[in-house]
Amino acid sequence: MVSTKVLSTIFPQPWYRGPTKIYELNEAAFRDQVLGPAKPKPSSSSTTTSTSTMPIDEIKGPRITEIVEDDNDDKEKKKKLDLNAKYWVVMLYANWSVACLNFEAVLGKLSVKYDMPHLKFGQIDIDIYPDLAEEFGVSKDPASFDLPTLLLFQQGKEIRRLPELTVNKKGENTSKTTAAKDTITRLGWSKQPSTVINTFQLEKIANEKFN
Repeated sequence: MVSTKVLSTIFPQPWYRGPTKIYELNEAAFRDQVLGPAKPKPSSSSTTTSTSTMPIDEIKGPRITEIVEDDNDDKEKKKKLDLNAKYWVVMLYANWSVACLNFEAVLGKLSVKYDMPHLKFGQIDIDIYPDLAEEFGVSKDPASFDLPTLLLFQQGKEIRRLPELTVNKKGENTSKTTAAKDTITRLGWSKQPSTVINTFQLEKIANEKFN
């Protein structure tokens, strides 16, 4: 369990470096772009910088290769792209997790296929932003099946996730954090493109009319 972290630190494996349209988000960008301005940080800890995305020097883990089709003004347009999309697919990951490492290629290819003005893909390192892991009920324990956790947001509200949280049998209102802690065994999910496409209904979202 702990040895997973140790081994991955001593013998780090390369992250996916193929085509991708995944944005590496910091906490401020996540709250601003994904959750929206109406969803402030619950705790009153120190404020983070309000940049849209992490400066390249601060990015930990996978480097994001942005796909640019045209050479001229389009390149500058892409860099300053307004990411206020209706839908976001966000992966919560950790650098030491082999499951995250392997899944990033799957998500990268999905991001290339389904990236649209109203649908964007992002990822957040929960070792850097542990508050977000706790907020969304994601365990960083190497023995858990929580990583990677994939969240689908619609206009700032989480509507689906993989792996799914265990539902309380009595239908009690429990927080996501409590549900995650109370789950002794979490079944791993099939990290195949079809699982993400079907569970998140990406085809349906992609075919929505965008104004």
